[in-house]
Amino acid sequence: TIGVRAPFCDRRRGHLCISIGATEFGAIAPIERPPPGYDARYVIPRVDTGLELRPMEGSSQHFQLAGRPLGWDDEFVVQDLLERHPRDASQYRILGRVDDLIVLGTGEKVRPTSIETALTEHPDVRAAIAFGEGMASLGVIVELVGADYGIKRADVLASLEPFLIRGNLLMDKHAKVSREMIVLTYAETKPLQRTDKGSLSRKSIFAAF
Repeated sequence: TIGVRAPFCDRRRGHLCISIGATEFGAIAPIERPPPGYDARYVIPRVDTGLELRPMEGSSQHFQLAGRPLGWDDEFVVQDLLERHPRDASQYRILGRVDDLIVLGTGEKVRPTSIETALTEHPDVRAAIAFGEGMASLGVIVELVGADYGIKRADVLASLEPFLIRGNLLMDKHAKVSREMIVLTYAETKPLQRTDKGSLSRKSIFAAF
């Protein structure tokens, strides 16, 4: 399964269409001119595929796509976690894979996609990935665009602060991230490893950092 985010045109003019597809189903959201009221952080799944949006247990806003691929006898569930737009039920945000779950040393389970997504909304952040398996608290490795040309860590953290606050509002109390638990890296010096599909490789990243 693969989720694909594709630009439609110039994001600076507010024109961006996000698509999602799966090997088993093909294109799930069309590449089209964004309709009025479209939120560039969300996808608009097609309604002619026979796919069903199934709510996640314990949540009315989070869903998975399920259906039967052409020629298959069994049902297939796409492992991407989708969050419904608070004001438009036709739009859904891709939060990441359902199995991207971190178990802290306290035994509490954390789904880190909300804090990761919030931090990547910073214009100088290329990617962000959380860590904390078996640890007392959650942390995030943040990959910044470019290289470190003497930029002070304190200045970078100050710039990230509004995005960190926004992300922490979406996290449970035990999953909130402090500034001290942010690891900074740069795309030109030590980038985050990615798979052949372009997604972040958690296992390789954790080994490298």
